[in-house]
Amino acid sequence: MSSEPTPNPIRDQAVTWFLRLKADDASAAERREFLVWLNEHPRHKQAYEDVKRHWQWMEPLKALSFEARHEALKYRPRSRHRMTVYAAAALVLLSVGLSTYWQQAGIIFPLTYQVAKGERQVFKLADGSSLELNTDSAVNVSITPWRRTVELLHGEVYFQVAHDSRRPFQVTAGHGRITDIGTAFEVYRQTGKTLVAVREGIVDVETKERRRLTANQQVSYAENGEFLPAENQPIESLTAWRRGQLIFHARRLDDALTEMSRYHNKQIRLEDNNLAALRISGAFPSDRLDSMLDAVARILPVRVERRGDNDIVIRRMGKPKS
Repeated sequence: MSSEPTPNPIRDQAVTWFLRLKADDASAAERREFLVWLNEHPRHKQAYEDVKRHWQWMEPLKALSFEARHEALKYRPRSRHRMTVYAAAALVLLSVGLSTYWQQAGIIFPLTYQVAKGERQVFKLADGSSLELNTDSAVNVSITPWRRTVELLHGEVYFQVAHDSRRPFQVTAGHGRITDIGTAFEVYRQTGKTLVAVREGIVDVETKERRRLTANQQVSYAENGEFLPAENQPIESLTAWRRGQLIFHARRLDDALTEMSRYHNKQIRLEDNNLAALRISGAFPSDRLDSMLDAVARILPVRVERRGDNDIVIRRMGKPKS
């Protein structure tokens, strides 16, 4: 786990725009340019609102004395790019001011949580919520007095959220945003799509449209924000990884092999693409690749060929080597 603040270029842009618009000489053209930036993405609006709130919080800090503040205030506009200089100084103050405030209030600075391939781990958050990361997964987490946000960078996470009506718990994954209303749910960001499944409680999933999910419901959406046809996998199967298992119900072979390879540093490939549509069912231990592959060979008309340490090929049964 990393505890260093993660780079946030959108926040930096929001700070620069906030300061520029506060200047007396902000032009109409700049204000139009700001509106274009603001409406480019929902995260721009969220970042700008956050900066405004942060700025209000910093009012009491004007009377305080600390080293970073003095260093930031040493900057003076010496060129026509004075707003760039002001923004740099204010960004220092903003970051240090928030850090000071959050430390005094016992609030966590934005953190990155991640686990390596083949691992899974539970992390407890400052608000009492917890998140369990599956293999090769990473998230950015920010807990503030008015909002709780998680960005799923890649992988799969199971959330158990502490209820707090004053602070929504929001998860962004790809082009979607999931808002929790005190519940337990899973988000799995895959290649080309994201899956959201609710175990208990209620969540709202917002992309180009909005859908509300209750217990045992799920939805998937594509990278372009379009909702996809429901797969309706049992929630116990979707979250079986928390027990160290992979459970498939008539799953395509190529999809099943992709899931197996997530837990191991091995390349698993099909020699014949026509094998991809074969279906497989069963429960498999995620940490025992050989056992999973042996089971595949028993269930389906295929054989497993190991080429070296990291290359595994699935061949059609009886097909001679080329």
